[in-house]
Amino acid sequence: MRPQSQWTKWIGAALVAFAAAGAWAQSLGWQQLPGAAVDVGVGGPKDTAWVIGTNAEGGGYGIYRWNGKDNWDKIPGSAVRIDVDPQGNAWVINAQGAIYHYNGSAWDQMPGSAKGGDIGVGANGAVWLIGGGNVNGGLQIYRWTGSTWSVVPGGAVRIDVDPQGNPWVVNSGHSIFRWNGSGFVQMPGAANDVGVGADGSVFVVGTDSGVYKWNGSNWTKMDGGLTDISVDSKGRPWGVNSARLIYAAGGSQNQVAAGPTPPPANPNNPLAKLMNVQKGPALSQAEANAVFAWIGKRVAGDRTQYCYKQSYTRAPSVPTTCASGQQSQGLCFNNCNAGYTGVGPTCWQQCPSGYTDTGALCHYSAKSLTTNLERTGCDWSVLGHCVIPHMDCPSGYTNAGVFCALNTPGVPPGYSGLTGLDLTKKTYTRAGYAPSCSSGQEFQAGACYNKCNSGYTAVAFVCWSSCPSGKVDCGAGCGTSATTCAMDTASMVLSPALAVASWFSGGAAAEGWKATLMALKEAGSTALAVGNASYQAGQTTYMWVNDATGNFGQVTTPAVNDQINRSFSPNAAKWVKEQYVLINLNMAATDNATKTALNTLNAASGFDPSGVSGVVSAYAKPICSSDDPFPAVHPRY
Repeated sequence: MRPQSQWTKWIGAALVAFAAAGAWAQSLGWQQLPGAAVDVGVGGPKDTAWVIGTNAEGGGYGIYRWNGKDNWDKIPGSAVRIDVDPQGNAWVINAQGAIYHYNGSAWDQMPGSAKGGDIGVGANGAVWLIGGGNVNGGLQIYRWTGSTWSVVPGGAVRIDVDPQGNPWVVNSGHSIFRWNGSGFVQMPGAANDVGVGADGSVFVVGTDSGVYKWNGSNWTKMDGGLTDISVDSKGRPWGVNSARLIYAAGGSQNQVAAGPTPPPANPNNPLAKLMNVQKGPALSQAEANAVFAWIGKRVAGDRTQYCYKQSYTRAPSVPTTCASGQQSQGLCFNNCNAGYTGVGPTCWQQCPSGYTDTGALCHYSAKSLTTNLERTGCDWSVLGHCVIPHMDCPSGYTNAGVFCALNTPGVPPGYSGLTGLDLTKKTYTRAGYAPSCSSGQEFQAGACYNKCNSGYTAVAFVCWSSCPSGKVDCGAGCGTSATTCAMDTASMVLSPALAVASWFSGGAAAEGWKATLMALKEAGSTALAVGNASYQAGQTTYMWVNDATGNFGQVTTPAVNDQINRSFSPNAAKWVKEQYVLINLNMAATDNATKTALNTLNAASGFDPSGVSGVVSAYAKPICSSDDPFPAVHPRY
């Protein structure tokens, strides 16, 4: 057996050789940006991006603008929804419903209120918003006239505007509509959010959190998963996912340095002859990166000491539901006894027939108090003509001379009063109870919320996924033990290289990987390492990769292995597994600290030809039991 140091030198040299001879073009897939957000908007001649952060402030959350290079600049103010106008300035709605427009240096408050609503701005400057009162489909839709908001028939919960100034909306039933200039026309599909670019490109976030693009007649499934979306002038989406991480389609976040395109695979390369590259990649780069990131999420959540729970928010509502046998009058009160009417905590006796309710009394109203005398006969007649008629009062009245006075009625049984003219109502009090939530809701922290999805636990307005079997609850995450939970969260995020090293071999290869890293350092330069990449070094690396590929269910998880086998032909599945193993070898060979891993994420350099950033992302913030659907793929063989 060769000494360990020589063996690890061969491994390291072969890995660098394979990276230099990689078969991938520059990435056009999703790129993660620094920070976290709840909403994103992009617009203007330079595709200026703005986000609503996750740091709570008086009007919602902090507002940030992309600096065009590598980070977000804090802008004074706070809000909950945002979009960007053709000049690159933001329109926002804050938590109180106030509407503001950034003039380039400060915020101008606009008229109106849009609490709980959304705002969209078209490339022609047209501004539409959702807000005001509840209507069928969500909240009322408005169009900005330049001085006020004009009501447009319809209701929605999300909105964006196309280059002609016509809005696309999503309503509370997840239906998608487009304004045709005179009315809303329903489009196919269902969505949670919509974004429209200055070039007319329309994207939605589906009810499965997937990203879809309008092709003119229907929706085409794209890779990735989001909760909120916006689209730039070149038709590239930006978005926020359920973990509040910020992503932009490849190239849209123009500050990221694009590394040189690696040369095409050389079929005469020693390692290429041994690997499954003669057929070429089984997937496009974007689809492959999506698959590798999907695998990484599941493996990271299963293997790391600490993982973050998935979560989503839910909107509060005021409790309004009363139990059977109760009536709602602010509070819930038990129904009054028969013959009584409830007003708040008091049940009042109802008035009998012939009486008018005047509040605390019942006033007799069957007959008037006075009436005129009526002719009932003739007291003296001449030649058959009555000269003096006989006048008398109708029944129930007494003759008072010039008029008839009502005979005072008696007090009806069950009532009280001095006379039957005005009855005093009997009353009794009843206890009030707080209203409950409607069916499908639960009461927490003084408000009603829709019940969380199966497998999620509610904490006020956030639904958190349950911890996987074998891990204990740590609040926002899950750990392998109470000790892990007690550690500082930052220290729970392991270096991707060390994580890969441990789960690849159960910890047995840790010393070997350290030696490999040292061997690369000893090589002095990539060129020297490539020069030393002999056929034998390639063969040694291939034997290790082939063994890991053959035991992919242990390297990843059995469920991941089954999914890959179901989704691809045997050759394509082998290629996917080989590439994923090599991704992690690349990580182990070139990254020995979390700082380097983060640099890899933020720089997306030319050494990221095979999806390393997606896998590093999974380890930088691993999600417990990720339920993202398997990406849509179109294998080439």
